[in-house]
Amino acid sequence: MQHRTSVPEDEIPVILHGGCIPARTDDVALWIDNIHVFSTGIEFTIRARYRSAAQVEVFGLGPDTHPHTNGARLHLAVAYPDGRLATNTVDFRSPPHDPNQPYLSSGSAISGEASAYARHFLSPLPPPGPLTVAFALPEASIGEHRLILDGSAILEAAAGVVRLWPPEQTDTPNLAATLC
Repeated sequence: MQHRTSVPEDEIPVILHGGCIPARTDDVALWIDNIHVFSTGIEFTIRARYRSAAQVEVFGLGPDTHPHTNGARLHLAVAYPDGRLATNTVDFRSPPHDPNQPYLSSGSAISGEASAYARHFLSPLPPPGPLTVAFALPEASIGEHRLILDGSAILEAAAGVVRLWPPEQTDTPNLAATLC
């Protein structure tokens, strides 16, 4: 088993219906949506809406914090049904050596005038049972908020992923190189 640090580029994912009720204060709302299941993991989006456009630069949702955030960023953790844990508080650029250990990578993060979102990829797929995704943004007075996903439903969805092309063969000789 090989760790995936991002979504497979040769697959069309299955969309898992669900998301969570927004965690919100008078000035900020956060929620999870766009849950896509791939053969090697799941991608989901954390979204934020801000009452004031000035707040967009105050809190970081993605892998890197904005220079104006003063380190304020989203805390994200995922608990697998079997007790394994993945979090964005460790170096996301270094997947664990053991491919059975969960790995949570942060993808693109984009902000608009009074909104922002960030994509995250979790690998490997979870076993059957409750998969708990928890997030918090303490600097915005948003405590831990949880979304519980069904590991069995994720595995069932993964069976419906469409692979666009077969995997490349590595043992096939490079004929173009022999012709030159």
